[in-house]
This record gives sequence, C-alpha cells and structure tokens, in this order.
Amino acid sequence: MADNPTDPALANVAQQAEMAVEPENMNVTPILMVIGVMLVFVIAAVSMTMALVDVEHQERILASTMESGYPELQAVRAIAAEALTQYDVVEGDTNVYRIPIDRAMLLLVNDAADTYDTGEFTDQVTLLPQRQ
Repeated sequence: MADNPTDPALANVAQQAEMAVEPENMNVTPILMVIGVMLVFVIAAVSMTMALVDVEHQERILASTMESGYPELQAVRAIAAEALTQYDVVEGDTNVYRIPIDRAMLLLVNDAADTYDTGEFTDQVTLLPQRQ
C-alpha cells in the first residue's frame, strides 16, 4: 500500500515529506490531552504548595502569640473575674453596690418566686425525680 503511487493521499504525504513539512492530517487530540493533564497537575501542585505555606504561616503566628501569653487578654479576664465574683461599692451615696453574679441570680430568682407566690427557689437543680 505504501508503494502504490496511484493513491493520492500517499502521494500528498510523500510530497510533503520531500518538502520537509509535517503532514497536515496529524491528530492533535492526544497532544492537547497531555498538555491539559500536565496543566491540571501544575495547578494542583501550586494550590497545594500555597495551602501548605498558609498553614505554616498560621502555625508561626500561633507560636509567636503563645510565647507572649496574651498579657492583655489575661489582664482583662482577671478584671472581669474580679468584677463578677466580689462585692464592691459602685456609688456609696446612692446605695449602688456590686455583688457576685451567682448571688445576684439567686436573688433575682427568689424575687420572681415572691412575685408569683410559688415559694422559695434555690440554686440547686434536681435532674431526676427523687425515689421514695
């Protein structure tokens, strides 16, 4: 078949080969598929590298802040804990006082109980009915 000079397709290929030109009937689909697959792998590699760099950056930020121990945050929490757990005079001339939050909640519940005349409440909670 390759030796048949009467076949016009083979004559065209032979003529293009003599002119040092690539034949025009070449299938480029496999080449484009290879290029596409390589492009997908490159994009995936770049994305993974960027994600790893971001994780490393976040870990370094966390390590540097943990070394400092958040002194401002600790100071604010200590002030808040003191304000919520201790007695204090806010305005002595107008009789405004600060009491611990647990005591304030208990007084509020008991005040509501007196309003509805249902009896005294405590800060104790019974989760299951008592057996007799």
